Amino acid sequence: MSDDNEITTRQKASAERAYRDERPSDNPFIEVADRLRDEGKSFKEIHDIMREAYNAVDEAWGKEMTFLIPEWEVTVLVDDPNTPSGKRYKTYTRSADTAEEAEEMVEEHTGWSVDSDKTELKGYAEVA
Repeated sequence: MSDDNEITTRQKASAERAYRDERPSDNPFIEVADRLRDEGKSFKEIHDIMREAYNAVDEAWGKEMTFLIPEWEVTVLVDDPNTPSGKRYKTYTRSADTAEEAEEMVEEHTGWSVDSDKTELKGYAEVA
């Protein structure tokens, strides 16, 4: 670009040559760019429009790629010599489709027996 930020004729010609090499079979968005060029839009204007479209699609894609999974509080009874009974409850949080899956995950992780009566659904976690 020149000092006053104007696009030069040479830059315009270079952009046109690069643009002509792209065809809709290579990129379906070229048809959109063609229509905008026919309306007299510059490549900068087309770029700005496409960036806005990209941002909208990117946000939608992000939402589409995430889902909610139940989050469970699972309680186990562990040995604790510092308590009168010699036992105490310890709670873990796990994300799983069912309470049974969450309890199994905690049992495998801790080696302690789960108190299924104390398992509670605490909410939902967003997973990508």
